[in-house]
Amino acid sequence: MYQAWQAVYAWLRLSRGEVLFLEHAEDFDVASEDSVEGTQVKRKEGELSLGREAARDAITNYWQLRTDEDRTVKYRHLTTESRGFEQGDPFDGRKGLDVWDDARNRGEALRVIVDYLKDQDLPKDLIAFLESEPIERVRNELILPIHWDTQASGGEKIKELVDEHLIEHGQRQRKPVPPRISKQVASSLFTKVTEESAEESPRRLTFADFADLFERETMERVPGGTRGAANVYRSDSTQASLQTGAPGFLELVEGTLLSAVVPRTNLVQRVRERADSLPLSALVGSSGMGKSTLAMLSAEEGGWYLINFQGKDSGQIQRLLNQATLRLSP
Repeated sequence: MYQAWQAVYAWLRLSRGEVLFLEHAEDFDVASEDSVEGTQVKRKEGELSLGREAARDAITNYWQLRTDEDRTVKYRHLTTESRGFEQGDPFDGRKGLDVWDDARNRGEALRVIVDYLKDQDLPKDLIAFLESEPIERVRNELILPIHWDTQASGGEKIKELVDEHLIEHGQRQRKPVPPRISKQVASSLFTKVTEESAEESPRRLTFADFADLFERETMERVPGGTRGAANVYRSDSTQASLQTGAPGFLELVEGTLLSAVVPRTNLVQRVRERADSLPLSALVGSSGMGKSTLAMLSAEEGGWYLINFQGKDSGQIQRLLNQATLRLSP
């Protein structure tokens, strides 16, 4: 789960043109046309040092990825572990990972790290590289590309960061999405990452995939009949040539059709007030929630007409309304 949330966080931070690969070279990789960064994720207690097998494996994995790739390669070892000391104190009271960071800029630290790595259980071609290549090349092709991201944030903190990114993305939309709605997308992102990780291949996600999922999850869903009625209302076109026919679709509402109903007086009053003051009102809700009954109750005082739009598209709705207009015109 921790790995999946870290992958979600990486997904949200993709730039256009970058691709997130899941369970590819590493737990996840961020690739572009010119570069690739592999990330190994570890959630465990304890300490990490250059003398540990996990560190040697990370160096080996980076070296293999660098060998296989034509693009610029970076490697990130992300772990909740803290940094520890190596056995035998080879760095004179300092932690090896701290010396590694210093070696990015300091020649003395770089030479100390290189001497230490030569004696470790690492691939033979990497040892040969350390023994034969100029020190600056070692810095550029081994030390600089590997990042030791220790004491990484726990799962709850990562979820908070995911929520923050979702809220910011929602606020950047043409019609801003409320933070409460934006944060609800997090669970869908998590599900998508876990499902995609289980696929055979290529297990890839892009910023466009995120934008599409975000839009689908935050879109206001409106029933087709309501959309059709809204389209008809917005349309200025009329079909005056329609002839009056026997309007079997049209019936006068004169009281409820049910023998017993819950009155819902306050809700009915709100519906009536809206219908009186607005040119178009819609009752939206899931199937079986009582929308039709509420409409009947709201119209029971008489003077209302009922037209059934169920299953009709916008064109059919427009024809029905035009016919009703002809039927009801003086």
